[in-house]
Amino acid sequence: MNIFKYLHNKIVKNNKTGGSMYWKVEDKKWMKEREQLWSELQACLLEIGVFSKTELKLVEAYFLTGKRKQDSNKFEVVNLMFSLAWHPSKDPNVWIEEFERIKEQVYDKDRMISCIQQSYTQLRDYDLDYQLKSVTKHVPSIYLGEEQLLYEFFFKNETFLHLDVVRQADKAKQVALLHLKNRTLLYPDFTWLNQFKPYYNTFSAYFITDLAPYLTTQYFNKKFKKARSEESLKEGINACTVIVDNLDSYDDEFKKLVIVWVKMFESDNIDAEWKEFWKNAKNGLYKPENAIEESKTQQNTDNETSNINECQHHELIAGLIDLGYECETTDDVHELLLNIFEESAETLFDIENETVSPPYEGILDPLKLLVNKRQQEDKIEYTDNEFLKVSLNGKPFGSINLEDLLEESTNEYFQSVFELAKSWFPDQTFLYVDEGMIVLFILPKNVLSLLNKHGYNSALGF
Repeated sequence: MNIFKYLHNKIVKNNKTGGSMYWKVEDKKWMKEREQLWSELQACLLEIGVFSKTELKLVEAYFLTGKRKQDSNKFEVVNLMFSLAWHPSKDPNVWIEEFERIKEQVYDKDRMISCIQQSYTQLRDYDLDYQLKSVTKHVPSIYLGEEQLLYEFFFKNETFLHLDVVRQADKAKQVALLHLKNRTLLYPDFTWLNQFKPYYNTFSAYFITDLAPYLTTQYFNKKFKKARSEESLKEGINACTVIVDNLDSYDDEFKKLVIVWVKMFESDNIDAEWKEFWKNAKNGLYKPENAIEESKTQQNTDNETSNINECQHHELIAGLIDLGYECETTDDVHELLLNIFEESAETLFDIENETVSPPYEGILDPLKLLVNKRQQEDKIEYTDNEFLKVSLNGKPFGSINLEDLLEESTNEYFQSVFELAKSWFPDQTFLYVDEGMIVLFILPKNVLSLLNKHGYNSALGF
């Protein structure tokens, strides 16, 4: 059956009326309920900041009446994913109809492809595993709790996936899949450690049942090709085994997801390397007491602050006070500097595989610090897909693999930021390196001179 031929005349008619077959705008009771639902949803959208207040007016029109309105640039404000999540019907066939209605209105094929790409990008950026403060019984998420239906539609609905215009957005789909793989690979550890109240009805949660086929030799080699990546994965899988061993301590909803996750690692459909990895983790081979001790890094050697005696530290504080700075008493020079020069500091490598997303603050903020301090017309731009490619003043600056942030390219990027800092601010750059923390400061020249005088020298690298 050709569903598009069957629905064509109905779609053309509904384009004019805003899909009145499903938006019962003449039903006062329905409209009252819909307006209440919008009030609750709008609070969540404002909390997360996904739309501007101007855009929310256009979003409201769609939510209440089904009428689509474009912004001043003729772009769709309500992308495909939101259009379906907020549609009154939850029937996938009706969603196909809505998709066709959008396509009829967009006209431009490239913009329709962009509309689909935005949905896959949104899935990556707003796969929220925590509860917003504004959620209610009827609005448990910005997707009205329809994450499972959306996941199945965008990744499993054959009618949708076989459309030519959808196939042309496949690269965005693959990037979204990479996100889901990375989020679910160590799902128990990542989910439960979230600082917010967990929300389990996520796209990642529904991907867990599909994880096993992706646990291939190729994926294993890609994840383990760097020593730092291997160390991180072993720590993560060990944390997962601790949670599995103490599963009765957690709530029922979380337990169900972890049990499904364990089944994926014990499936016959995964490649041998992952089976061995999981077996070793269960046998305790990756516990800290059993891990092979690696030699200490050069970080503490490069940063000489750890050996500064108490007398020198007090002299440093006295010197800062003489320069007119208010100093809180602390034995930690990093904390001391941050208390005074917080606006002139950025942490390097303040990124995680699971959370990096536009606007890429953990990656771009150190570079923005230098641009803002220089106060010239320097311009930072980037493109993102599988790789985040950063340019400065129109020239390539760095490229980071968003699938694997522990690749050497990430280190090279931040090293380039440090080298640029030394080039632009040769007498002001101070790199603080301590175990687990690397902070770049752009300090006044007299402060850097004072630090050097009292034995606090900038690290040479990381």
